[in-house]
Amino acid sequence: VDMIVNGTDQGKRLKVLVIDRDPVEIILSGYFYHRTTTEIWANTPNWPGFLVPFWDDYCRDLPEDDIMGIAACTVVERRNETLKDILNAVDAPTGVMIETARVMNELEHLRRSRDILAGASDVAMMCILDDLVRQFNTGFTEIFDFLEAPDVDACVRLASQFDITNSRKSVHAMDPTLTSMRQTLRIFLSYVPWFQANVEPLRIAMDLPPISPDGSTDASRPPCQLLT
Repeated sequence: VDMIVNGTDQGKRLKVLVIDRDPVEIILSGYFYHRTTTEIWANTPNWPGFLVPFWDDYCRDLPEDDIMGIAACTVVERRNETLKDILNAVDAPTGVMIETARVMNELEHLRRSRDILAGASDVAMMCILDDLVRQFNTGFTEIFDFLEAPDVDACVRLASQFDITNSRKSVHAMDPTLTSMRQTLRIFLSYVPWFQANVEPLRIAMDLPPISPDGSTDASRPPCQLLT
């Protein structure tokens, strides 16, 4: 990326493809995944991530009725437990806000990466993973065309063996009950002032549309775009 932004000879021959996720989907996927995961860190009491000072700061500084403050105080009070246990013990809105705070460092990394790539005009493409999964052929046609593949159609056919639309994970993700819960929680996030102040600006920078009133996702949204 530095070579591209700085205009070096090597950089003139390079292109950058970035696969990102909508921050909302990062948060919701993390919430549902970490309630069932067997990963050691999420099942270890006194997880070091719960000792980061912002939990105490949010608990102390935010109003008592602020949902992020409630989430932070929950972590402060129960930080000797595991993340998995906490997420399964609290209500869904509190759990989602705990997950939101937990991934803020990751979201900040997304923002910094996009700021850097903004200087790589027309040689950087960003694709949103969830949209790419929904529009596999369209998205990968755009990707291979951007990469100037000699035979775009052949490359898309080769890539199609990795299409997860019919995989077990995808079928689970489209479970009606889970889909309904995700829609409800998207609506919830759209009304949380902390989320609007701290996460929504990143979504706007990624050219993502506002959360729809019914919490649904736009299946027709182009999966990829050039960064300019």
